[in-house]
Amino acid sequence: MPPPSASVKEPFWTGSRAWGPRTVAGTLKGREETLDLYGTYETCWTDYSTLPGGRPASKLRLLVIEVASRAQPNLTDNAPL
Repeated sequence: MPPPSASVKEPFWTGSRAWGPRTVAGTLKGREETLDLYGTYETCWTDYSTLPGGRPASKLRLLVIEVASRAQPNLTDNAPL
């Protein structure tokens, strides 16, 4: 369950994840390929820090998801990781 301050747009991820079209080359370097997710992953964003100024873009959020290798034994579509 996300913390009360978290806003969750996609509580579960499945399928493929990729960088958006406006992602700069420095961010993409070494991470160009799409990540294919096998199974379903629950997401929970956490407040990380707030920059001074009070603008909406000043809040930094953190999302950590452990993604299992496709070769990992006992990985099924509904199995939690």
